[in-house]
Amino acid sequence: MERSIENPVEANVAHRSFAERNLKQKHALVVCITISIITMIAELVASRMTGSLMLYSDALHMLSHAASLFISFLAADLAMRPANRKFPNGFRRVETVAAFINGIGLAGFTLHILYTSLDRFFERQEVMGSEMIVVAIIGLMVNLLTAWILSRSGLENLNTRSAYLHLLADTFSSVMIIAGGVVIYYTNWFVIDTILSLVIAVVVGKWAVGLIRTSLRILLDSTPEEIDPEQIEQYLMEHFQEVLEVRELKIRELGSGFYSGSLKLVVGAIDPASFAALRHRIAQYLDLHYQVKDLVVELDYDNLLRVSA
Repeated sequence: MERSIENPVEANVAHRSFAERNLKQKHALVVCITISIITMIAELVASRMTGSLMLYSDALHMLSHAASLFISFLAADLAMRPANRKFPNGFRRVETVAAFINGIGLAGFTLHILYTSLDRFFERQEVMGSEMIVVAIIGLMVNLLTAWILSRSGLENLNTRSAYLHLLADTFSSVMIIAGGVVIYYTNWFVIDTILSLVIAVVVGKWAVGLIRTSLRILLDSTPEEIDPEQIEQYLMEHFQEVLEVRELKIRELGSGFYSGSLKLVVGAIDPASFAALRHRIAQYLDLHYQVKDLVVELDYDNLLRVSA
């Protein structure tokens, strides 16, 4: 069994780039957490004053959102720790765990709002439309600001994207609150507050399912959706003359955009030096086209030993 080794210079550049991007994202997360907490407190106070379920639901989501941003911050910090004997692949997958937790949080928010909205159908409560609009506009401005801050830091990994998804959910919620406030102000149709809360819950719930599904796929070592093993096997046999057959090709995602892989090669008569060159060429191809940074290659040693003898 042979393991491909990255070019030390390229590996150092990649690590430095990852570290710089990670630091930039952590700074953005701290700013977004601070803004979210301030907005959450304002919306909780306003929901008590106006009686708006939408403001209350948005404030609750802002609380879960601030918590999820904090989880993302901790995960980004842990991801920078170097690999060791106990954790040979490093801590990049911690960011995927954080994304999974964020997805569960979004799902919990969805269930809570669904329950509260259905309960409100049977208990009419007046809502102060004008006050609700003012606060919601402020919330929308805050959500757009934090979304812009986080997007500027980069959305390359699932952890940061999950935090950004919370910001999008907040933005959508604010837009629905403004729409509901306008309807209530001009028509006194208070049931619109409940209806739009249900819309918020359904849309955010759909996002939660997608986030949970993606993070679980990585945590369970499923083959990345963007990679077709059969296509790779076919290419290797067609473009690398020494390769007669490719067996047990496995590629998994250790973290967003960071892949490792293993495969078995059946080759013709080949000497050790030629095999080393072949392995290096295959590793270069998989790195260039599929971002596979760590590759383990097994060979039909019968052929290798026969030639060596």
